[in-house]
Amino acid sequence: VYDFYALGLGDPFPISSTNMLGLGDLLDEMVSRFPEDKDSTEEDEHTIQIAVVGRPNVGKSSLVNRILGQERSMVSDIAGTTRDAIDTAFVRDGQRYNIIDTAGIRRKRAIEEESIERYSIVRALAAVRRADVALIVINAEDGVTEQDTKVAGYVHEEGKAADVTPFEYRTRSSFRLETFATLGEALDAFYRTREQIERIKQKSASLSHVLKNNIERCEKKLARQEEALADSERMEEYRIKGELLTASISQIERGARFADLPNYYDPECKPLRVELDVRLSPGANAQRYFKLYQKARSAQRLAAEQKAKTEEELYYLEGQMDNLSKCQEEAELSEIRAELEKQGYVKENRNRRQMKALPPSQPMKFTSTDGDIILVGKNNVQNDKLTATAQPEEWWLHAKNMPGSHVIVVNTRPTERTLHEAACLAAYYSKGRTGHQVPVDYTQKKRVRKPAGAKPGFVIYTQQRTLYVTPCDHIAKEEAE
Repeated sequence: VYDFYALGLGDPFPISSTNMLGLGDLLDEMVSRFPEDKDSTEEDEHTIQIAVVGRPNVGKSSLVNRILGQERSMVSDIAGTTRDAIDTAFVRDGQRYNIIDTAGIRRKRAIEEESIERYSIVRALAAVRRADVALIVINAEDGVTEQDTKVAGYVHEEGKAADVTPFEYRTRSSFRLETFATLGEALDAFYRTREQIERIKQKSASLSHVLKNNIERCEKKLARQEEALADSERMEEYRIKGELLTASISQIERGARFADLPNYYDPECKPLRVELDVRLSPGANAQRYFKLYQKARSAQRLAAEQKAKTEEELYYLEGQMDNLSKCQEEAELSEIRAELEKQGYVKENRNRRQMKALPPSQPMKFTSTDGDIILVGKNNVQNDKLTATAQPEEWWLHAKNMPGSHVIVVNTRPTERTLHEAACLAAYYSKGRTGHQVPVDYTQKKRVRKPAGAKPGFVIYTQQRTLYVTPCDHIAKEEAE
């Protein structure tokens, strides 16, 4: 202990956790340093207690942070991040409040006995009992679930005032925010959009199944081709062994199982053991190795060509899967189906009359902060049309080395802010949508060309530069068609 006095940091407290020695003195000293709680009774009488309750991962902590204007509670997409009730006092317009962020309340049968979650829920219910007002948070995407009604029942049984407050999702920052004059209009828009999404999802289910099966087929095929390439790496070994056998053929006895020969390709000329077929002569063994070399070289060349074709097909199929996820109208779905029919992945739909009646789909249209038009394709048909009709000096963007939309900035001299906003859109409408710092290439349209015979949506480009952005679709304003 004397050594710690020498540090000049104050009086040390020697303790032993194993023998429970010195802990009482340490706790007494800690308690003596706590600030005095002045007028605590008066503050409790005039402070409004607000408990924020609901199911796990519905945005309770996000709402608390929004009300406080600071990141008081940890926010995560992982359910169960909040383990205990967290009290935070604040003053608004002269009124004192204490807001309580609570753990998510799940169904009782889903909770294990003596688990941490069980005690977290006990603390959450205790927060409801000591609160004056309870804010019940629900997930608007799921609607009011059975568990939401049970949580509301707990609040009602305690006789607490309750309210449901809509707020902006902080953990879903990539979502676009729309405002409505009334709650009825908001609900109508929500259910109308959800019905449209469900209808498109049902109609696209068969195409999704076809694409997934073909993607799985390509992945298995690619694995076999990579294995063949790995096997062909021994071809140089076969050639060297054949040449060493030829150079030392007179020194090898017929019927030997192996021969240790000086390796002239090694700077130190260390001996190399060459396995032999006892049924063949030394000359025939040399020829056997040369044949293995020729076979491995041919296999390598063929596997490399097949691998390149498989990777191209896989890229195309993954792009179509990404395009399928962007479908918002039946016309867009029809265009993808027609393309897959043409490529031989889907049998031709004989009901052509209905498909021809659908008007051509249109690309998404955004307006940047600086007032420039940004066009975003939603499928390969739109991508090809966008790129083909853009002016040579206009700017073209695409997520780097991944399937995604073609993006056109309708301005020959856009600002850096407009290019950044267009890059954010290109990243959002790509396979890298959920990532961070997604690379997006941009160049002038005159540097982009489509090779002869290339699949729809495929182009090559030069003199590009790269921006690294976080995907976002509401950084620019989308215009209604």
